[in-house]
Amino acid sequence: MKAIKLNFPKLKLKGLAFELFQHLGWDIPPGLQPGQEADPMNYTYKEYLEAKRGGRMAKKLKNHIKTSWDSSDSRASFEAALERGGLYLAQGTRRGFVCVDFEGNIYSLSRWSGVKRQQLTEQLGEPEVLQSVEQVRNDIAERMSPRLEQYIDEATSSYQHQLDDLLSTKAALVESQRIERDELIIRQDENWCQRCEARAAEYSNGLRGLWGRVTGKHKQLVIQHEREEQRETQKDRQALERLDSKHLQHRERLQSHIDAAKEAFETAKYTLFEQLAEYRTMRIEPPIAFEPRVQAEDQRQSRSFNLDQ
Repeated sequence: MKAIKLNFPKLKLKGLAFELFQHLGWDIPPGLQPGQEADPMNYTYKEYLEAKRGGRMAKKLKNHIKTSWDSSDSRASFEAALERGGLYLAQGTRRGFVCVDFEGNIYSLSRWSGVKRQQLTEQLGEPEVLQSVEQVRNDIAERMSPRLEQYIDEATSSYQHQLDDLLSTKAALVESQRIERDELIIRQDENWCQRCEARAAEYSNGLRGLWGRVTGKHKQLVIQHEREEQRETQKDRQALERLDSKHLQHRERLQSHIDAAKEAFETAKYTLFEQLAEYRTMRIEPPIAFEPRVQAEDQRQSRSFNLDQ
């Protein structure tokens, strides 16, 4: 009866889960796939937080960096591919190679590309030949014209307004669901108290109660009440589960709207950076009536969500 420390519990539990999926013949989820079969665009929680701080989607950011690396054969082509997505190559302080975006956020190149530093050095050269992060930030600030900044600010503010509306709807939905669930629990508790009082009134006191115990009627009544209470408890539990299931469906539907809004914004942002990179390469200002090449359907997605859906 001694507690023994289990080394590497997460790996062992993951292996056990994988064996259970195989044994039961279920479809293995992506998170349990072996490394060689897993999605190469999978990202860690640390990468997710890093991308979130930069206002980007981790999967799209990783896809852009990996695609840029795979499609390039020199530092110049790699830098050009990165710039089409609003990223610039720089020398990091703790890591050799990093990427800097328009807002000045830093992303480790080796982590996001999945390429070791030795391979990066072979293709890109020594990191010392690159500009530092501060130099790249200053260069971006100098090359960013007011019109380019205006386009980025408008795209960001439009997305933020849309996301704020959805988050407000989500908060209202959560609060209404919490109230509805609490009211159901209160009604069930009140019904339980009433049932207890009604059953207690069926028991006899005094000599009649003693006679019921002698003849066994009291025990029969107790068994009958226990069965009735089990049935009522099961009905209450099922009612609560049905309500939770309905709430979960509403939350999932709303979350799909939020995810679609983030996806549309990331697509618009990437397209915007790609077009701005073209104008910067040609060293000309974009027209005043410049509009990002984004599908109207993407812009219309996730603008509203009805609580009664």
